[in-house]
Formats: sequence, structure tokens, C-alpha cells
Amino acid sequence: MAGLTTDFEVSIWQLKGIVRSLLASEHAKTTSIALWGPPGIGKTHAMEQVAREIGAKCKVFLTATMDPTDVVGVPHPILGPDVTKFFPPEDFVEICEGAKYDGPMVALFDDMPACQEQVFAALFRMFQQREVAGRKIRDNVLLCATGNRVEDKAGAQDLPTPLANRFVHFNLRVDADEWRTWAIQNDVCEEIVSFVRVNGNMLHRFDPGSGELAFPTPRSVAKASDLCKAIGFDNTGDLRPALIGCCGEGWGTEFLSFLKVRDKLIPPAEIVANPEKARIPKENDIDVIFSTITSLIYHVKKNMKAREAINALIYAPRIPHPEMGIIVARDIVMGIVMHCENDEFRSGVLGAPAFRDMLPKFRKYLKDSN
Repeated sequence: MAGLTTDFEVSIWQLKGIVRSLLASEHAKTTSIALWGPPGIGKTHAMEQVAREIGAKCKVFLTATMDPTDVVGVPHPILGPDVTKFFPPEDFVEICEGAKYDGPMVALFDDMPACQEQVFAALFRMFQQREVAGRKIRDNVLLCATGNRVEDKAGAQDLPTPLANRFVHFNLRVDADEWRTWAIQNDVCEEIVSFVRVNGNMLHRFDPGSGELAFPTPRSVAKASDLCKAIGFDNTGDLRPALIGCCGEGWGTEFLSFLKVRDKLIPPAEIVANPEKARIPKENDIDVIFSTITSLIYHVKKNMKAREAINALIYAPRIPHPEMGIIVARDIVMGIVMHCENDEFRSGVLGAPAFRDMLPKFRKYLKDSN
């Protein structure tokens, strides 16, 4: 069956550790990975992200558009008209010995269950022998595949069992915390991040039996952010149908209703200017609290000033509901500071006396989120 028939799922963070271990050892040449999940959850992007963060190159092969010659190449006469030799296709030369780039690589065969049956046979030979047209695949290349599940009704078919048995299979989990960290780092608009914080089911809601073409997934929600930036929040006449067409009517309607709380949030400039006296949201205004903390986190990321980051962390324990303060601390420290390439900003935050004073309070939660 296309897809792993188990409820056990892995996060991107767990997958990253597995891929790193394989590429750091000699076992990349003996192990292939298959990543499964419903459409739109970011399987391909997850593998690209994992490769990038561990310092490997990622080469994506679109298996759904391949024919067998795209895998095995075509024969050419080399010793007269009676003897031919297969030459490797250009796209595959990069993963083989003798390529200009010889560093660690993830070779990702995207959407494998949607390929033609004849391509399965060509891929089986490649995965079994780890060679393309007689040219050996490098030992530091990890062969991977992604695919939708048959039950998702997304054009997937069962992998032939001999090919399936060549993989270590993982179901990818939609992790809202991981997605929010990614969203902050990739400039998904803060209003959408706030909305997903308040309504966790608005990040992924997929029913293969509904027949709906538009539904929220990590991919479509990120696209909704692009629509908001292009159209603008004030132009609801155009924004509403665009969001409905992207993530579905329920999602679009609820998000536009959520935007009405923006006028109630505490401005981040007020917070970072005087964190000990700045206003705090009312305890029962959960939407306002989420909007306030998300706006504060985005403000820190946009301005990258150590003093403002520290003041945001000073403000965090004052926020109603302790877990809300933990979100601010985790997202600023783990999502912004630790990923920042600006040494002055990072050392300015981590070396500040105020940060060291508050660290014991947040240490357990920062460690658990790593």
C-alpha cells in the first residue's frame, strides 16, 4: 500500500536527526527513506529544509512526469552498429561518481506513487543497484521518496512491494509548533500565524471524501499569506474570494472575522519601550492575547535589536496564562535568536544580564522545544 499503515508519525525535527545520522555515517549508501502523508503538509519542503539545515544539497526528481528513459537513459552505439551503451540522463549525473559536486546530497524522488508503472521498474533497478546507466551513485547520496497515500485520493497508487521493501518508511506529522517556527522565519504574515495559534485545526483540515478542492494545509495556508500581502487586508471584497479559493469557505470566513481583533492588540512598540508597565490583554480575550504575542514576536524578528528582544522576554511573564509567556520565550529564543546569523544580535541577547536572570524560569521549556 502507498503509505505506511501505522498511526506512528514523525516530526520534521525527528526526521532531521535521522537524515543527519545517515549522511554522517556509511549507511546512506544502504538506506533509502520514504516520506508519506496527505497532500499539502510539506513533505517535499520538509526534505529540502532538512537537507539545507544539515549542510547537504537536495536534488528533486519529479517522478510523476518521468518516463523510463528519464531514469535509465537511452542507448547509443559505441563499438559499431551492433553494440550499444546506456548513457545516464543529465539530471542523474549530479548524484553519481565523477560529478563536479561531490558533497553530501539528498536525492528526492517526489510524488513517487503517482509515476507510471514502467517507471517503477526502472526505479527499482536504480534503488537496488544504486547505479544509473552503469554509473555508480555516490556513497554520500541518500535516496529518498515522498508520496501521498492511496486513501487520500490524490492520484497515488500502491508501490510494488519489491520497491517498497527498499525503503525505511515514515509518516510525516503536521506539527503546528514547527510550522509556526518556520512561518516566522519565512515571513508568513503575522495575522495568519496568530489565527493558526488560536485555531489549531485551521492549519490542516483535509477530508479526502469531501470532494473539496480548497482546504487548509500548511502549503495552502502559506499561500494565503501571499494573497494577503498582494491584495491587502483592507480590500476584503477581493481578499474574501481569494482566501476561500485558497483554503476553503470556512477558513476564509473565520480568518476575516479573526482580523477584527487586530484593533485590540497591544502594540509591540509599546511593549518593547516599557515592558514592565506596558498594558496587558484581558485574561479572557484569548484571540487578543494570541494576536499580541505574535505581533510582538514578529516585531523582534523584523527589527533584530537585542534590547527589544530582551524587553519582549521581560514582558512575557506578565502575559495572562503562563503558557503564553512560554510561547514568546520559545519563539524568540529558539525561533529567532538561535537561528540568527547576526552575531552581534545573538550575543547581545544571550549575553545580557536580564536574559541570564530569566533563563532559569524558561530553561525547561526552551530545552523541551529544541
